[in-house]
Amino acid sequence: MTIIDPKDLSNLYFGANKKTNAGEETAEFFVHPSIAIQSGTESTTPSDHHGTNIVHGRGMVATNDIAAGECIFITPPTVGMDCHAMESKFKSGTNVALEDLAMEELIDKMMKDINSKQDGDTKVNACINSFLCLMGSTKDTKKKVTIQMLNGKDDTDHWSAEELKDLSRKDMKTILLKNAFGPDFIMYDRIQAQWSSNLSYTPPNILGVFPLAAMINHSCTPNAVRTFSNSCMVAHACQTIPAGKEIMWSYIPPTQVMADRRRALKKRHGFLCKCERCMIEAKELRKDLLPTNLKQALEEANKWNEGMLDMSQISDETSKRQLCAAAIHLEETIFSSKSLSNEVKRHVRVGYTNLHINYFNTMLTTAANRKQPQQQQNVQDLVLQSATQLHFAYCSSNNTSTEHLSVLHLCYELASSSKNNNNNAKFWTEAIKRAHLTRYGSLGSNLTSIRNCMVHTRTVLRQRDGYLQVQFNFL
Repeated sequence: MTIIDPKDLSNLYFGANKKTNAGEETAEFFVHPSIAIQSGTESTTPSDHHGTNIVHGRGMVATNDIAAGECIFITPPTVGMDCHAMESKFKSGTNVALEDLAMEELIDKMMKDINSKQDGDTKVNACINSFLCLMGSTKDTKKKVTIQMLNGKDDTDHWSAEELKDLSRKDMKTILLKNAFGPDFIMYDRIQAQWSSNLSYTPPNILGVFPLAAMINHSCTPNAVRTFSNSCMVAHACQTIPAGKEIMWSYIPPTQVMADRRRALKKRHGFLCKCERCMIEAKELRKDLLPTNLKQALEEANKWNEGMLDMSQISDETSKRQLCAAAIHLEETIFSSKSLSNEVKRHVRVGYTNLHINYFNTMLTTAANRKQPQQQQNVQDLVLQSATQLHFAYCSSNNTSTEHLSVLHLCYELASSSKNNNNNAKFWTEAIKRAHLTRYGSLGSNLTSIRNCMVHTRTVLRQRDGYLQVQFNFL
């Protein structure tokens, strides 16, 4: 396995990472020297982790400042499913949903390793050690979980075959449901739709065990973001992370309202989120304290925030007017309210991302049908103004997410086509560039790599089924 240079990741994304090689084993590996794994039961002193305390069991902390855009780690799965093999298995005629099939295949693979384990089998030992770190602790409580162990690089015989005999498929599934990583952005339903239509599509990742990544806890205002480049997981800081701060990312899209986020986390991960964002929203948005006009604005907005709408399929002008009215009402009440803090306003704006995108699409579709160029321009400028506010909200609440990149591309497109001198396309060019270098890290001195990265994400995020049209296999 090769240690990769995080100062230039262009080859990781654009070199051997072309879709034609997507099924091949990757060999990239990197861990930032300023991260450590800390247990919530451990006490720390200012001399080690700056007094940080993890309240979620175990977590990853920064032992020195990590700047936004710095690579935290790059690691392949210690155990993963080959995408091409899964595609063949699914197309062979199974009636099992792809997500369930991938899980069962991964359990089979893990159980085979465990059942065939023999003392002294270094490769299997390393794999088992990394996986069993996810159980919460090793059976020898004096053993400390290390980054080497989590990354499948510790082949010490920590677990005997006798100790492993009681580990069942049910135990395995319980661990994997909360700790394995499936596809991001292009989810199982879309992959399954492609394969069910007998079309070929190879996602960057189908399902894998990444024990080091599983140490990162959840926050609805993450300071880290992950991407997949083929089967490798790549993590970067999306905000500056001070020494002693816990490194956290979101387990779900944080572009949802608090109630939906908490419901999804409780159902999938079994906990009630009490991150800073949820707590301040819960405090300031209490229904028994909110003025009636603010409650009404939120209720109207909720109707259009459940998902992304295909506006080309909505011919009902009444529905379009109601959608636009809900977005405007939210702007005039919630975002203009003096009773809510600016922090909560930014969080709420991000939480109503779907409403905003539906509103933008409705307005732009309407503008395209107008005959007067000035009318079209006025609508585009209005959308750009609203999208700009959404961008700034993302910067503090959901920086460099795929939704953020999509809005940045939209802002650039609108600014570039605007005749209004106040809309500076250069500003948006720099904003897009900065976001990509934060999400994907340093791409070296070759400007072509940066340009390729921006073109790639624009195609995936701004074109229908764009993920099927791109040459490279990351997002």
